Amino acid sequence: MEISFQLLQQHNPWWFREELILDDEKIADYERESYQYIPPVMFEYPEDTDAILTLRGPRQIGKSTSMKLLIRRLLLELRIPRKHVFYFSLDRIEDFNQLYELIDCYLRNIRPGNPQRLYIFLDEISFVRKWQRGVKALADEGKLKNVTLLLTGSNLLDIRKGAERMPGRRGKISKIDFEQLPMTFVEFISLIEPKIELTDIDSLIYHKDLLLRRFKEYLITGGFPLSVNLFFSRGHISSYVYQLYLSWIEGDIGRAGKLERNLYQIMSRILAHISTGISWYSLSRESGIASHATVQEYVEILERMYVLRSVPFIDLSKKLPMYRKNKKLYFQDPLIFSLFFREKQRNRRQFFHGMPKIFKRSCE
Repeated sequence: MEISFQLLQQHNPWWFREELILDDEKIADYERESYQYIPPVMFEYPEDTDAILTLRGPRQIGKSTSMKLLIRRLLLELRIPRKHVFYFSLDRIEDFNQLYELIDCYLRNIRPGNPQRLYIFLDEISFVRKWQRGVKALADEGKLKNVTLLLTGSNLLDIRKGAERMPGRRGKISKIDFEQLPMTFVEFISLIEPKIELTDIDSLIYHKDLLLRRFKEYLITGGFPLSVNLFFSRGHISSYVYQLYLSWIEGDIGRAGKLERNLYQIMSRILAHISTGISWYSLSRESGIASHATVQEYVEILERMYVLRSVPFIDLSKKLPMYRKNKKLYFQDPLIFSLFFREKQRNRRQFFHGMPKIFKRSCE
């Protein structure tokens, strides 16, 4: 991709007029939602500090929307000069050299004779090979002075390791890494039923039946704002939503060099052992995968993608985790559980539906 200032202008239409941020697709979709979830980063984002910040979380959770909401606030509420706010989606930036060129192009065109603070938002940094080298070079050259830089990514380990390779360069503030995860049930209730005072026991008792009904709905929608809004507007979650999230998981597994077939074999056995401990060896044997190390690698990748969570056995007498003992594997969100449960049931129906045809062919 050829980097030019004209390309940067195309990605930042508010440079021509601040109000054009309101026409942004992410902002427009957010404003159409019946239930507008406000991510924590909106309250925690430091506006007057030199910093290299990260915003991590699963795909399709709304990280890009969070960036656009921050940009809207900077432009329309805080009245930051429009060209001092720069956004770019990095899905077509190949490596750290192009990343360096991209940011440097912006700084060279905006910075001359201008000491004011700049705000840079880079979306999906984990698409860029060795991205931390480009950011580190800019920081070492002093080009990120008076810059607040926010990076988003969906791969927990990649973002964490990349950030760790820039010690002393990320800012002198207590919080520089943010997570945007699916809503907890408490956050779900605060969004759907704000009238319920969750810190008041009398309020909880009074609304007990309503809370139970909402909990059953939460088990269907999970904590993803998209699925929550679709469920309460249509009464169900469309199949395309399930496919959207499955495509994210399958795509990231493929990018990690792993097989989709193994993914579903492992997930099938994890579903069978929900809330019970299991060893890597047992999981590999039951899923038909030769090596327990392979199974462990898949699970660790899925943890980095915010799909699964591994809980080690806890020795209560010592109050220490025992990593050699059986661990429990949980899904990060009820919607992700539903994805794989539905897929398991669908595959089972397809298999048995095809069995008569198999038997017929074998007898001919």
